[in-house]
Amino acid sequence: MEKISEPLEIALKYYDLLKYYNIGGATNIAWATILGDELICEFVGLDGSFEFKYFDITGLEIITAEYFEKITGWKPVQDDLDRCNCKNAGEIGHKNCGWNFVKNLPNFVY
Repeated sequence: MEKISEPLEIALKYYDLLKYYNIGGATNIAWATILGDELICEFVGLDGSFEFKYFDITGLEIITAEYFEKITGWKPVQDDLDRCNCKNAGEIGHKNCGWNFVKNLPNFVY
């Protein structure tokens, strides 16, 4: 089973969602992303059922300076953390903002 990334795990703990992740193998998070002020998760059951859940993450900084340095190997400079935690990620002018939870890297790195 794929291990969830630390920032996603932080968000999931914050919203008490780890209970949905691998409950006796019955439910797994198939996909999760941050879009604006929402954490969006898709939960898939072994029976093929799925559901989406949306959570308000206003004010929650998921990517911290310590985590950024641990993953990338360098300290964040200028607006690195602002871009990683940007609430407009994916919108016009913000294509390189956000964090890719699959690759576990800032969007501007790859």
